[in-house]
Amino acid sequence: MSEGLTTKQIAEKAYISENTVKQHLKRVFAKTDVSNRAELVQLIWSAVDNRKGT
Repeated sequence: MSEGLTTKQIAEKAYISENTVKQHLKRVFAKTDVSNRAELVQLIWSAVDNRKGT
């Protein structure tokens, strides 16, 4: 997802259904308290930057 892949592309790469991808993303959004992919990517980048000390 952080590579900008669509739900369909993620499903194809992981050999799972698009619905499975959607359900996993919903769970990740809920656990990280974000509401969309852009917010999740921003959260990930922020965490990476914090680990680097920037």
